[in-house]
Amino acid sequence: MDKESFLPDEADCAETWRQPRWPEEGPECPDCGSTEIQTRQKNRRNCFHRYCCRSCGRWFTDTTDTFLEASGARLSRWVYLIREMDKKCSINDIAKDLDLMYKTVLGMSRKVKEAIYDRREEWLDALTGKVEADDVHVKGG
Repeated sequence: MDKESFLPDEADCAETWRQPRWPEEGPECPDCGSTEIQTRQKNRRNCFHRYCCRSCGRWFTDTTDTFLEASGARLSRWVYLIREMDKKCSINDIAKDLDLMYKTVLGMSRKVKEAIYDRREEWLDALTGKVEADDVHVKGG
């Protein structure tokens, strides 16, 4: 068993990334908003597609205008990081698992949190309504 065998498959991660990114009509140009897009090639290293807009001629990828755009880390590492953050694992433990420096993983986790915070307005309608909470007993003294 090799060192990174616990990470998810890169192609599956890229496909999972594409589904919510380009929901119904497929890719959309981040510059002009056109859906007249031609898929040019697939990047063998990280399984992301490269697209060309037929309207404005701009080239873009699945990660354009996202927190992954300038990242050197593979998508499988990002997926692992998000999954472990959801399980409330410490950044230090995640850094050890991924064999990365603590500061690198801390920066990655901050980017994820900022991306979630930036899209909070889209989820605001879904987060309204009744909220149920358990009892809390506070002892003083």
